[in-house]
Amino acid sequence: MLRASPVIVTRRSLRSFNARKTVEFVDSYDLDAFDTSSDIDSKLDAFNELISDVLDEVAPEKTFVVNRPLIPWLTVELRNLKREKDACYRASKRRNSKSLFARYVELRRDFKRRLSSSKTKYLKRKFESSCGTKLFWREIDSLELTNKGSQLHHIPTISPDELNAYFASVASVGQTGVFVKISTVVSFLPDWMSPVGGH
Repeated sequence: MLRASPVIVTRRSLRSFNARKTVEFVDSYDLDAFDTSSDIDSKLDAFNELISDVLDEVAPEKTFVVNRPLIPWLTVELRNLKREKDACYRASKRRNSKSLFARYVELRRDFKRRLSSSKTKYLKRKFESSCGTKLFWREIDSLELTNKGSQLHHIPTISPDELNAYFASVASVGQTGVFVKISTVVSFLPDWMSPVGGH
């Protein structure tokens, strides 16, 4: 099963920012560069260096690797197509080539179409091979396609055949029968989905 390439991220975190520590650092900073600089450009360079040093002191850069979740529908063919697309984009920028950029646009469109189709086919196979909705949503959760703890997928285990039979029968009964059948369906719903106060 293929996994998306990890991404290396470098960022500053200001969560632990300490105003007093920042003031102390600036007070202790050697400001001679401002006094000895004779032109505005040199003073600006000195100021930018001061800001950079302050940030390095109070919010140093940290580099970490972000491992993306599994993408089982990203096949080897799609991975190769993505590499070709990315290489074409870089070449178009490097050579300032309109024809290469047009080729990149075609590859990007083709990649997005194939990726969407591959994802749809994969999820369809998962759904068809699942014995019930609980197993299906367990698979979806494992792919990190839903928010953990979300109640949106905690639905009653009613099969598609049962739903089809219900809606087919609704059309052939009177209004009283419809009310009875709707009440029956509502009784299967979990508490959080049930109507409250008759609304």
